[in-house]
Amino acid sequence: MDGYKRKLIIAFIGAFLFLALARYYSPIVYRIYSHEQYLGVHTLLELITVFVSFAIFSMVWLMRDGLTGRYGRFLHVLGLLFLAVGWVDLLHTLSYKGMPEFITPGSYQKATFLWLYGRFIVALGVIAAGLQLWRNEDKTFPVLLIMLLNFALMIGAFLFSTVYLNKVPPLYVEGKGLTSLKISLEHALMTLYGLGLLVIFLGRRYIKLSVLVNFGYFVIFTFFSEVAFTFYKSVYDTYNLIGHLYKVLAYFFLFRAIYLSGVLNYYYNLSEMGKMSEELLKHNIDLEKLLKIHGDKLLKLIPKAERIAIYLKDGEDYFRAEYSWGKFVDYFDIGKTIYFKNFEKVFGKSVEIYENLISILKMFREVEYSPELERIFSEAKQILYIPLASDDEFFGFIFLYLFQPFKKFDEYDFEAAQVFQKYATLSIIQAKRQEIMEKLSYEDSLTGLPNRRYFFEELEKIKYDADRYGEPFTLVFLDMNGLKEINDSLGHGAGDQALKLIGQKIRENIRQSDIGARLGGDEFGIIYRKMGLEEGKNKVLELKKRFSALELKKYQRKFSLAVGGATYPVEAGNTEILLKLADDRMYEDKSKVKRQLN
Repeated sequence: MDGYKRKLIIAFIGAFLFLALARYYSPIVYRIYSHEQYLGVHTLLELITVFVSFAIFSMVWLMRDGLTGRYGRFLHVLGLLFLAVGWVDLLHTLSYKGMPEFITPGSYQKATFLWLYGRFIVALGVIAAGLQLWRNEDKTFPVLLIMLLNFALMIGAFLFSTVYLNKVPPLYVEGKGLTSLKISLEHALMTLYGLGLLVIFLGRRYIKLSVLVNFGYFVIFTFFSEVAFTFYKSVYDTYNLIGHLYKVLAYFFLFRAIYLSGVLNYYYNLSEMGKMSEELLKHNIDLEKLLKIHGDKLLKLIPKAERIAIYLKDGEDYFRAEYSWGKFVDYFDIGKTIYFKNFEKVFGKSVEIYENLISILKMFREVEYSPELERIFSEAKQILYIPLASDDEFFGFIFLYLFQPFKKFDEYDFEAAQVFQKYATLSIIQAKRQEIMEKLSYEDSLTGLPNRRYFFEELEKIKYDADRYGEPFTLVFLDMNGLKEINDSLGHGAGDQALKLIGQKIRENIRQSDIGARLGGDEFGIIYRKMGLEEGKNKVLELKKRFSALELKKYQRKFSLAVGGATYPVEAGNTEILLKLADDRMYEDKSKVKRQLN
C-alpha cells in the first residue's frame, strides 16, 4: 500500500514549508517574548510531553507480558525508555530560567543540557527499537536490563544537571545565543533521527501500518523540532517556540502510534473477532451461515465499504459468489460463478489496497476474467483485497469496494482487514473440516457412496415431499450375489473391488437428484425421486439387466446383483410397507438367480 508513503511525504513537506516560511518571513514573524509571556507557555508544552512520555511508558509496562516477537521487542525498547525521557523532560522544565529553584538554580545552560540529554535518549532509543525488527529471536525480552538503563540515565541526568553541570561545555551563551557545539549536537540528532527512521522503514513489514505511519510523523516532526532549535538566538524567541510546538505535535503522533494504533485499535479488532467467534459457536457452522457472519462483521469493522463480495474457489480459475452486499448486489447473484484466469498469481495471498485496478490488470499477461467484472472494476475507485488462504491452500477472496472518489481506505482499514483475514481463514478451514467430517459420517469409505444413515434420513425427507406435493418416488434394493464365494476363493481384496465396481455402476445409473447408497455388507439401495409406478418398473428391469453380468477383469470373474423395487405411494401407504415390499422383491429375484444357477 503506497498511500502511507504519500502521507509521510506530505507531512515532511508541510513541516518543512512551515519552518521555511518562518525563516523567509523572519523580519515579520520573529520576536523575542518576555519572560512572563514565554515561561508559562513553555511549562505547559513541556508538561504535556512529560505526561505523554509517562503514559507511553505505563502502557508498554502494563502490556509487557503480551508483547512478543519483533514488534513486541520494538515497543519494549521504545516504550520503556520513555520513563527516562519523561524524567529528563521534567527536569528540563523545572530547570528553565525563571522557574523556582530545583536543587540548583535554573539556568539556560542547565535547561539546554537537559534538552539535549533527553533528545539523545529518544534518538538512540528509536534506533535501538528499530534494530529489534531485524532480530529473529524468540528469547524473553530483558525488561530488567532496560529498567536498569532507565535508572542509570535518570541518575546521570540529575547529577550532570546539578553536581557536575560545570563539567558540561557551554551550550548557550546569554546575549550571543547557541554555541557551535550545541548546533553540532543538534545536527547529530537530526542524523540519528534520519537513521532511526531508515532502520524502521526497512523493517516495516513487522510493524502495523498505522503504527508505522504515526511513528513516521513522530520522527518527521521531531527532526524539524531539532532544526528549529538550531535557529534560535534567545530561549524566549519564535524559533524556540516553534521547536517546542513541533515536539508536542511529534509526541501526539507517538501517543497515537502506541495507544490508538498499537493498543486500542488492535484490541478493538481482537474484540470484534472474539464476538465473531462467539457468534460462530452459537451456530452449527456451515459455510453459508459462516460467510454471512463474516460479511456482517466486515461491514462493522470497515463501515465505509460500499460493496462487500465474498467468493470461494470453485475449480481451477473459477469462483462462486457466496456473499454480496451493497452496490451491484443485483448484478452478482449468490451462487453465480465468475472466471478469473491466474487469480492467485495476480493478487497473491496478502491483504492489499488497489486503485485503478483495470490499469493494473492490463500490466499482466494472460489475464482473463468474466466480462461482468469489467464494469465493477471500472467504477471502483479503490478495492480492498482480502485473500482467504493458508500457507498451502487458497480458498477464495473478499473484495471491499469504494466508488466515491472522496472516500479512501486507510491504514486502520488495512489493519482491520489483516486481523480479519486470519480469523476468517481459520473459521473457513474449520467449516470445511466439519463438512469433511459430516461427509465422512454419511459416506461409505469403500465405495464413496452415501451410507445407510444418510439413505434413511433422505428417505424420510423424500417421503415428506411426496406427501406434501404429491410426487411419487421409487425405492430399489440391490444385493450382490456371490460375495462370500469371491472372498473365499479370490480373497477379500477381490471382494472389495467388486463392491467398488458396484458403487461405480450405481453412480452411472442414477440422476443427480437421486440417492444411491451402500446399506451395509453387500446390500445397496437407490431412491429415484419423482418416479412413478410404470417408470419404476421399467427402471427395475433395466437395473436387473445392467447388473446381471458385472466383471472383475483382473480376476476374470463375473457376478450379478439381485434387484427389487417398489413405488410410493401407489404400492405402499407408508415407509415400513415400502421397505418390506422392495426387500421381498429383491430376495425373490435373488432366489430366482440361485434356482437358475442350480
